[in-house]
Amino acid sequence: MTHDQLLWGKVSIVMKQHGEQAPRKVDERIGILAVEG
Repeated sequence: MTHDQLLWGKVSIVMKQHGEQAPRKVDERIGILAVEG
C-alpha cells in the first residue's frame, strides 16, 4: 500500500465514524495537539 492509500483509508474511517461532523472533529483534534505541543 502506498502512503496515499493509507491516508485515504484513515479519512474513510473518520468519515464513517463522524459523518458530516468529521472536519470539525479533525479541527478540534488538531487544536488540542497544537496546545499540547
